[in-house]
Amino acid sequence: MSRSRPLAFLAVGIVFTLAACGSSSPTASPAATGTPAALETPEVTLAPPTESPAASAEPSPITGLAGTSWKLVTSNGTKPAPGVEITAEFGADGAMTGSGGCNTYNAAYTVTGESITIENIASTLMACGDPQATAETAYFGALEKVNVWAIAAGSLTLTGTGGQPTLVYAKAFKFGGTSWQLASANGNGVAASVTATLLFGEDGQVSGSGGCNTYGGPYAVKGHQIDIGPLISTRMACPTAQTAVETVFLGGLEKVVSWKVGGGQLTLLGPQGKPTLVFDRAQ
Repeated sequence: MSRSRPLAFLAVGIVFTLAACGSSSPTASPAATGTPAALETPEVTLAPPTESPAASAEPSPITGLAGTSWKLVTSNGTKPAPGVEITAEFGADGAMTGSGGCNTYNAAYTVTGESITIENIASTLMACGDPQATAETAYFGALEKVNVWAIAAGSLTLTGTGGQPTLVYAKAFKFGGTSWQLASANGNGVAASVTATLLFGEDGQVSGSGGCNTYGGPYAVKGHQIDIGPLISTRMACPTAQTAVETVFLGGLEKVVSWKVGGGQLTLLGPQGKPTLVFDRAQ
């Protein structure tokens, strides 16, 4: 019994000694290795901002006005005199055309936002009596002064600085679906016994009676320019009065280059105003 105790103490001492030896070379902590390694920051790629619809480019400056046709309703609050028809058509190519009340005209227009500039106005040079001549001169002068445009409730308003001038238009006349009866050709009235008609179809075709024979053919309208023909017709033999009217009428239709509407009448004009075919609305 007296020898076993020292052995026990010896065994315990060996265990502690081994434990101490196992921990004599501890693994260095990060603080004991010198300067710590820098932490890597993950790379972040930012997507380009998506442009909202509100930030997208504005439409073409001419959009909204191009391709529209108008008839003047008032100028500085005053209606055109009876028999005076003033019109304006805005093309997609920046060209403005129309009737000044007597002569046809063309001009260049540019639009940026609500601003508008109309310049380089040129017209045919037919002699006009009053009230057409006075109205036309005032209208052409007003067009060069306008600088703001707006379309609302089916009306176009062109205004200048301080509201002067103010031109107000309503939607203009359209050919398709209209019917007319010849009233005069080159200033000569048509006899009551002769009925010559002109019908404009929605399909770009004209048709009617020349006074005896029926006819038909294509037509095209651009602003106040018009092209009719080539025409074809039946070949019936006709009395002298009808033949005389028909020859002038059908020959004249293929020569017209411009048109105007006013006082319930349609006037088709050739170069320099000849031929001149005037029509009443067909009943």
